[in-house]
Amino acid sequence: MRRFLGPLLVLAVGTCQLDEGPLFPPGGDDQACAEAADCDDGVDCTVDRCAEIGGGARRCMSTPDNQACGAGQDCLVDEGGCIARSCTADEDCGGPACVRCASGLCTAVDQDVDADGDGATDAACGGTDCDDSDGAVRPGADDPVDDGAADSNCDGIDGDLAGAVFVDAALGDDTDPGTADAPKRDLQAGVDAAAEADAVVVVAGGDYGPVEIDGAVTIQGGMRHDADGWRPDPAAETRITGAGTGIYVHDVEDGRVVLRDLFVSSGPTTASAYGLRIFRSADVLLDGVEVVAGAGAGGAAGAPGEPGDPGEEGERGERGVGSDDCDEPAEGGSGGEDGCAEGGGGGDGGGSECDSDGDPGDPGEPNAIGTASGAGGGGGGLKRSEEPDGDDGLPGDPGGPGPSGPAAAAWGALDGDLWAPDPGGDGLAGDAGGGGGGGGAGGGNNDGGDTSGGGGGGGGQGGCPGGGGHGGGGGGWSVALFVIEAHVTVAPGTNLRAGDGGPGGAGGDGGQGGAGGEGGTRGAAGPDGAGAGGRGGDGGAGGRGGAGAGGGGGWSCGVYRDRPEAADGLEEATIAVGLPGAGGAGGLGATEGDAGGSGRAMETCGP
Repeated sequence: MRRFLGPLLVLAVGTCQLDEGPLFPPGGDDQACAEAADCDDGVDCTVDRCAEIGGGARRCMSTPDNQACGAGQDCLVDEGGCIARSCTADEDCGGPACVRCASGLCTAVDQDVDADGDGATDAACGGTDCDDSDGAVRPGADDPVDDGAADSNCDGIDGDLAGAVFVDAALGDDTDPGTADAPKRDLQAGVDAAAEADAVVVVAGGDYGPVEIDGAVTIQGGMRHDADGWRPDPAAETRITGAGTGIYVHDVEDGRVVLRDLFVSSGPTTASAYGLRIFRSADVLLDGVEVVAGAGAGGAAGAPGEPGDPGEEGERGERGVGSDDCDEPAEGGSGGEDGCAEGGGGGDGGGSECDSDGDPGDPGEPNAIGTASGAGGGGGGLKRSEEPDGDDGLPGDPGGPGPSGPAAAAWGALDGDLWAPDPGGDGLAGDAGGGGGGGGAGGGNNDGGDTSGGGGGGGGQGGCPGGGGHGGGGGGWSVALFVIEAHVTVAPGTNLRAGDGGPGGAGGDGGQGGAGGEGGTRGAAGPDGAGAGGRGGDGGAGGRGGAGAGGGGGWSCGVYRDRPEAADGLEEATIAVGLPGAGGAGGLGATEGDAGGSGRAMETCGP
């Protein structure tokens, strides 16, 4: 006697689908009506409505609805309501196991149905046996954790719920013992407690921090905890997030690690990102787990090369002397030599004695690897000569540039239980400049008196080389499942998703070479027309350092394993990857450095 009001079907109990069939007038009479309330036929399993039949007339119509009846029953208006369905076998009744075909009619039986004979009644009929077709499944049965997640003791989880350690991020307290009534709050605290008790960790839905596992344990997520107790609930998502790694399993040589019904992720990191990292552990099972790795971090930019120090200046040549001081002739200035060890020393300036030609300046010294130095200046002649002044020393050659560093290959290498991405190569230092030549001494005077010419200036030291630019750091990888020296089994339905690889860092610029030291000033001429000394030659500038290469881009890998047999069941998993990281740009030097290679995106990575 449910009512149908116009186009909207309003049911007194629940929502149901009408059986297709004839419409019966209430009580067998074609009763006129104004609204559905006028059409109550007194039968609980019919839908009553006031229907238009044309010409503005409205009549009561009723439709039987079998879904308003219990299992194994049909709505028969002539019989006054729900009547047991006729049957020849249990399958005709279409209901739970507690509705059977008895004497040709579908009949509800009592709750002591025990089809498998294990002594526990069927839960479908109000009993406690969660699988009445399997005698090994019943309350109180042994329930070891297994690959199939079978709940053998009907307590709602694979394992022993009664002996479990319970964790609830919202309602727990880590000072509590971790029982069902007094759960812990932190998942790591629950894992540590379970390791001592050899128990399952039962985790309520919520958000948890990273977890480190170094012993056999089972973590069962996806549980709802409320006033009614603990029970599985697909909507109760257990989320575990770490900065660089969500869950780290390591050195579990004995026993098994089972991770079930968990969402594991890694958040922001300064290096590579791993959702789940497994190291030196022989038996790990993932079942109903979703793993999401964050993006790999960008590689650090390479530092620029150090600039080269300038070369030391050459000393000034001494002034020429008169006849009264001929016992102390003018000396040439010393070449610069106290700067960097690599720079070529300046040549000493030539000395001048009374009544003689000036001495030539010494040549500058080459740098440590042979960059050419300047030649010394020639000495001047006596006053009666046409060229009494000493010649200037020649400058040293500049140092050559350093070569750029080699490009990174966008791969990397294992560093223990982590991945070290490829950095760009460092540029090499440039060459030091050659020393300048010493200036020649001026010629002495022997015309009317003995005087000396001025000493030549010392040559400047070659400039120090610029340091090489450092290579850019490799971009961080993003790996959902990272398996090293371990074995993992991935159950069907596991989802593995990697983020983007990080970009490689830019290479550093090569350092500028130091300026060459200035040549020493010429010594002034002595009295009575003696010649002046030559100026010392400047030292050559140091060469610029080579540019650092850009770091390699990070990879995006669903799974990285150090050998193919390290992970079973990947073909049944859903694996997704992000974008690879671009290689870093090369630095600047005499030539631009090489860019790093770009990463790749692959579902499975490794040898």
